[in-house]
Amino acid sequence: MQGPNADKFFPVHQGMIWSLVSSSFAVLHPLLMVIGFILISGEAILVHSWLPGPRSLKKSVHLCLQGVALASGIFGIWTKFQGEDGIVANFFSLHSWMGLTCICLFAAQWLMGFMSFWHRGEMRAVRVKVLPWHIFLGLYTYGLAVATAETGLLEKLTFLQANRNLSKRSPESMVVNSLGLSLALLSGMVIFAAVSPKSHNLQSHREVQVGYCRSFCYLNVNEQWAAGFSMFWYPGGSISSRASLLPWHVFFGIYTYALAVGTACTGILEKATFLQTNHVISRYSTEAVLLNLLGMLIVVLGGCVILAVVTSMNGKGKAYIPLEYTMQHPSV
Repeated sequence: MQGPNADKFFPVHQGMIWSLVSSSFAVLHPLLMVIGFILISGEAILVHSWLPGPRSLKKSVHLCLQGVALASGIFGIWTKFQGEDGIVANFFSLHSWMGLTCICLFAAQWLMGFMSFWHRGEMRAVRVKVLPWHIFLGLYTYGLAVATAETGLLEKLTFLQANRNLSKRSPESMVVNSLGLSLALLSGMVIFAAVSPKSHNLQSHREVQVGYCRSFCYLNVNEQWAAGFSMFWYPGGSISSRASLLPWHVFFGIYTYALAVGTACTGILEKATFLQTNHVISRYSTEAVLLNLLGMLIVVLGGCVILAVVTSMNGKGKAYIPLEYTMQHPSV
């Protein structure tokens, strides 16, 4: 186009195109992160349970699915960098810090899995030592991905509500809250299925393993505490009922603790986003950095606590197993 109106047309046209591209990137980021790090990664975690065939096939499918999940996550983060603010401006919130930690752990997990299990570059003794850490870090990274998705949903929702673009009780707010709760339940079910006993392992450790996979769908925190008080501290139940309830109590306790950690992180992020939106604090202020550090400290502390618990389950300590259970099941 030529003439006096050309200079007026092209800036508007370019602005419209950039607005459409930015809107597409804004939609792609949460979509790719949820599909990659939560849905595809969840399927990869469970591939050893639902996929028939030899073990080598399961390992190959697991590696490929995790690779697709990692590629989806990297591309999802790349779309976030394509906005007008650039790269640095997207690393001011707890959500971004958790996301960066999550993708680094995910990439390290994938490389470790490739080098140790699929590539088979190490001896069997090394793979046996690495496997428990690979499983724990894989489940921890998956839980961290779910918590990061929760903080992302809350950050966006709080921003819209603080700017009066969305009311607190609007249908959109309910949908976002329902999506967040669905992700929390989905993570519980994935871990539930991942630690479920396989059909060929039901003889020696059936009661211990099966308990990691149940009662979180049926008990709330008060009932969990009441069950622990009535069955273990105050021995009101029979030996068999205590022995069967113990693993359920352990698993649901760990899940509730992880949920509490995620809830604390979302609460910190909600407060920080509200203060930043109302210009009480800036994005890069000392207060904002301290809030982010506090959230990351809670995440690391949660991982250390869970690691200490599951390490004791693997033989470094059996204080959580009652004497009568050990007498009935000496192999545990």
